[in-house]
Amino acid sequence: MRLSNPEFAELAAQPPPDDAIAWVGEIVGAGSNVISAKAIPGGTATAIHAIRVRDMTGGLVELVLKRYIRSDWIEREPDIVMKEARALEIATSIDIRTPSLVAVDSHGRTCDVPAILMEQLPGRVELNPPNREQWVARLAEPIALIHTLHTDLCRDVPSYEPYKDLGLLTPPKWSRDPGMWSRVFHLLQGQVPAEDEVFLHRDYHPTNVLWYRGEVSGVVDWTNASRGPAGIDVGHCRLNLVQLYGLNMAAKFLNEYCAATGYQHHPYWDLLTAIECLPLDEVYPGWAELGMRDLTIDVVRDRVESYVSAVLQRIW
Repeated sequence: MRLSNPEFAELAAQPPPDDAIAWVGEIVGAGSNVISAKAIPGGTATAIHAIRVRDMTGGLVELVLKRYIRSDWIEREPDIVMKEARALEIATSIDIRTPSLVAVDSHGRTCDVPAILMEQLPGRVELNPPNREQWVARLAEPIALIHTLHTDLCRDVPSYEPYKDLGLLTPPKWSRDPGMWSRVFHLLQGQVPAEDEVFLHRDYHPTNVLWYRGEVSGVVDWTNASRGPAGIDVGHCRLNLVQLYGLNMAAKFLNEYCAATGYQHHPYWDLLTAIECLPLDEVYPGWAELGMRDLTIDVVRDRVESYVSAVLQRIW
């Protein structure tokens, strides 16, 4: 089952099937009753639902059910569910709120597909904060804490892998400066900066951070957690901030992160993570679902090219 974005969005929004609902009820316990299952917007590769369950005592249990409905992903990474489950266990050692693991169906033998059941955290994604400068300063705090986790605790986490194969990349057809992209590809095939490994979220960006009353209330979506240089997480978040708001917010995030950690960021990681968005054929659909409806592909492309150009100037 290989789904296009519209097909996936439609499938992800559908209520979980009866087998999945029954599995959640079994986990909560005898006499429980699932009273609602609401799709959580923003997902691009899994179906995520907020589940409310009334237990046998009449108490309300609020959970999140994450179902891996893309069989092509499971084919590529058959152990991806267990990887995320392990990452959730490790993340409990960090001084930030992360979802507690409740249950795993790694092969979809009870639920309809491989799935994870976890605690629902308070708060929501905030992409239109009243004070963007303060918001982005706070956004840098959780990832700084994540990177302080002692590496002994995450030795069994896989090393990060680039999302793109450099050998297969060509300058995007829409680019105003294809030569710039060729320079980027050339630079990335050179010497990699030497850095210590840290625990990486590997998909840290504003839609994976929850807010409540102006404070960060949790970090979610640990599917791609891995080990590697801190610049991978920093660069990935900067790329998202560039597309959402422009270069100033990406610069502000970097300054706040470096001030909190003493980290000296190498622009190599910005270039490596910048190519992750190629070929940039569309605006990430989750942003519109979460309130950013004015972004156009032309605006996003222009911001990304301006960002890459600015990063190159720091190297050359």
